[in-house]
Formats: sequence, C-alpha cells, structure tokens
Amino acid sequence: MLGVSLLWLGVSAPGQAAEFRGEYQVRATQGLEDGDFRLFEHSLTPEMDLALPGGAHMHAAGRLRYEDRDRFEPGTNNDGDYRSTWSRRHEFSDTAEAELLEFYVDGYLGDTFYRVGKQSIAWGAAIGLEVLDIVNPVTMREFILPDRDERRLALWAVNVEQPIGDWMASFVWLPDTTYEQLPKPGATFAFQTQQPPSGIQWLQADKPDHAIADADTGVQLTTFLSGWDVSLNYLYHYNDRPVIEREEVNGSVTLQPVYYRTHTLGGSLSNAFGDFTIRAEAGYDTQQFFQNGSMEAVSGWSRSPEVSTVFGVDYSGVRDWLISSQLFVSYLPDYQQGMVRERRQDRATFLLRGDLFGHTQTAELLLIHSLDYHDGVFQLAWDYRVRSHVTLRAMLDMPYGDGRGDFGQFHDRDQFSLAVEYSF
Repeated sequence: MLGVSLLWLGVSAPGQAAEFRGEYQVRATQGLEDGDFRLFEHSLTPEMDLALPGGAHMHAAGRLRYEDRDRFEPGTNNDGDYRSTWSRRHEFSDTAEAELLEFYVDGYLGDTFYRVGKQSIAWGAAIGLEVLDIVNPVTMREFILPDRDERRLALWAVNVEQPIGDWMASFVWLPDTTYEQLPKPGATFAFQTQQPPSGIQWLQADKPDHAIADADTGVQLTTFLSGWDVSLNYLYHYNDRPVIEREEVNGSVTLQPVYYRTHTLGGSLSNAFGDFTIRAEAGYDTQQFFQNGSMEAVSGWSRSPEVSTVFGVDYSGVRDWLISSQLFVSYLPDYQQGMVRERRQDRATFLLRGDLFGHTQTAELLLIHSLDYHDGVFQLAWDYRVRSHVTLRAMLDMPYGDGRGDFGQFHDRDQFSLAVEYSF
C-alpha cells in the first residue's frame, strides 16, 4: 500500500523525473541466555526522490514490516501513548505494520534553504550515547542495541537554514508531539521501572497533544573558526521521557507519566590534527526530573538542572580503520538525597571499525560502559557485501552488569542476529 502510494506520487507529476530505490531485509534474532527465538522479520523500505518545479525536491520513504514472533512489541503497539496522531503506524495485525518514515519537500529561496515535512534533525556527533542529539526522539523497542540512526523517530517539522555573516543559522519548529517510545510491559526489553508495584495503578500518560501550543522550537548556529568546527545550540522542548508522578487519594495510590518542558543550551567543537580528530560537546538542561526512592516504595521525584558533556578522540592512522573513544559525564548541580541516580554519572565508549578484503567486508566493535555501576553493552557487527546489491549482516549484542544500572537490567538479554539485505 505504501509503495503504491509513492509510485502514484511519482507518476502524478507530469514531466518530472522520479527516482525509486529501496531495501528488502530478512532478519532472525536468537536470544542466547534465555534460548528465546525472538524475531523472524521481513521488512521492505521503499524510497522515492522527485524533482519539483522551481528547483525544489521531494523525498519520501516508508516501511512495511512483518514479524512472526511478536516479542519486542507484544500485541498491538502503544503508539497512542507516545506518538502524535500524525506519526503513528498503521497496523494490519499484531505482527504486520506500515509506517511513513520520511516525507518532506526542500529547496532554496535565494540563499535560504528550507525543508518542510517529516524529517530527522541530528545535532552533535557523539557515538553510542547523546548530548545534543535530542531534537528527534527514539524508539526503545530494542533498547539502545540498534544504531541511533535506526532508532530515531522522524518528526513533522520545519527546518530553515540561513547564512548570517560567517555563521549558518538553522531554525527548527516541531509541532509533532511524538516522544521517546518505551516498550510495553512484558516486552523483551521492557524497563524495570515500567512494572508498577503491587497495589498501585498506572494511569494513562498526560501527554501534550496541541500542535501549536506544545510545539518544540530551537536554533543551531554553526561556523568554522580558526580550524575548528563550532556549533551553538538551543532547544525549547518537552523532555522526551516523562516524569512518573505519584498521587494518593483515600489510600489508593496511582502513578501517572507527565511531560515537562525544559530549555537545553549547548555547543560543540571538533578539529582534525593529522590522523587524530578531537571532539567535544556540552549541554545544559534547565530542569530534569529523577525518581525518588525505589519502585517498591515510590515517593515521587526530584528536580535538578543537568550538565552533560562528552569528549572524544578519533584516530584514523591505520588504513581503512577508525578507532574512537569517548568519555560522557553528567552532573546534577541541585542533587538531592534519595534520587535513584548519583550526582555525577560517568560513561565511556570505545569503537573499532574497519573495512576488510578490498572493502567487501566491514567489522565493528562497540563498547558502552558505565564507570559508576560497571555495567554496559558489548556489540560486534560484521557486514559482507556478497554482491553489489546483496549484503549479509551478523550482529552480537551483549548487555552486562548486575541489574542496578540502565544496561545491567538487561544482562540476560544477549542476542545474536543474522540478516540478509537486498537493495534495489
């Protein structure tokens, strides 16, 4: 249905050349510790680019997906809890769906670039975790195991870029009230905090839904200064993850997810020194909310600004290989006793990626490690381009830890995936 719609758009514009491409993938995922065969999935991702009058351009991409196991999103999806009505998927059944991934028009008016429609807006260049890349929310269907580009949810937005002297200013307006999508309770990667304690009722989320009053807006300024790529960022937005508020009436306790706004200010620097590239990002959130007490004795939440930074070093001195390491630091200036996290939180990443055998194969190792809880995720990926249009992909994902941290809660969710991709 989605592919037919894109085809109709292409042939309905007389005299305009449409370019079609896409990808078909078959993927199987096997749980290692629990022995659960979690996924056997078929997905078709058609894309279309169309030249429009006046030098404008239209891009559309969609996905048809069928899986026979229904482990990651058991039953019907929970799009209504997290996505705007504009961005929800169409379900044919519990295991089959269609989704419009991107649909936008862009072009130039003089020296002003515009892009209007459903799109992804990526700020920052951190790997594995994020500091400034907060414009678009993500789906946590498979935790953080897929690459962030694969998990990012495109939003209906207006993005305008205008040169101002030596700077490029990008103004974004996002009326799409879609937020980070957590798995349903009972899903393979459902968070521990999603399980309400015994005797406590979980209410429907108080989710913003007004396209104008609840829209996010922001600006990014970028320039090249004395050899450094520099950005300054500001975003006025709702936190993508809600606060779990507790209320007790006549001895009955309820929990309700509630979304709050915050201002995020930040910036980034990067520069190449021979085979080395130095990267740094920093962000300041005016208010973030953190649970007070365990889920067994929920006592509410506490509020504090949050300062987040990342410092990274990339090395490309070995032919066809990239070696990258990063240190992420998060600090709460108004830390209060009882918060479920520490005042300071440190995480590190290590990435090793290389092309092999005449660029027909790519190997990648990624480690994300919490220096506080000593938990993390270890990932291996291998791509083999069997033919120009056929790629074989193998992936090993191994969360580890004792269960106290964000990663360790999934220590028994190790999985191995094998996929075949055909591009056309």
